[in-house]
Amino acid sequence: MKAVLLTSLFALIAMVAQADPFLNPPETYAPVWYTPFPYQRNIDMGFGTSPVATANPNGIPDAVYEGTLDPSLWPSDYVLLTGSVSWYGTISGITQTGLIGIDNRGGSSTLTGTAIFHIDNVDDNLPLKDVWLEVLSITGGTGGGYATQVFDPNNNLFNYLGNRGGVNMITTYNGDTVADGEWQSSPNPVYETVKLTFSVPAGGYELIDQYHIATECVPEPATFSLLALGGLALLWRRRS
Repeated sequence: MKAVLLTSLFALIAMVAQADPFLNPPETYAPVWYTPFPYQRNIDMGFGTSPVATANPNGIPDAVYEGTLDPSLWPSDYVLLTGSVSWYGTISGITQTGLIGIDNRGGSSTLTGTAIFHIDNVDDNLPLKDVWLEVLSITGGTGGGYATQVFDPNNNLFNYLGNRGGVNMITTYNGDTVADGEWQSSPNPVYETVKLTFSVPAGGYELIDQYHIATECVPEPATFSLLALGGLALLWRRRS
């Protein structure tokens, strides 16, 4: 009975702790993910208020932070919207609320712009940095699209690893299109910049309903495996 109660308690704690889980968590779907929830950085942006703010001590407005390093790093996170990319509380004819992107249904030419997410990090001199991105978006009218890139402080591109099997997995959820993918840098940078570049023709719209970011810094995979085996060996010695 005691074991059952403890198991139930741990399950309840896990459910409460992970208030905003990924629809497709990286430990299940990413090609090379190593660390479990709550991850290093874990930022879920629902855009209920404009994400753009300056010197915000609470990080990105309306974001849910659950990562282990988030409390020390969120004051330096920020979002920039450029060109025709805007924040919308509500949009006529669209059910979802709290959106960023471009609504060009009344336009006469293609509109472009960017959404830039600055995600801070610690300089821990580890060889690898993994970033998992989950985007819930809406495309309509004559269509539209966005491209995702991740940069280090020297403007070097992260390597795109894809999703399960190296292919970007796209599903749907509550009327949104869900896309997930993993990016990797070597070595670990002191911060990363996630850049969404939008292009929407006249009569179309491309809008982001939710944006969820997780990061991890890890040793080289061989070293990580040795560390894991060392931990198991210690557990075995303590049990014997």
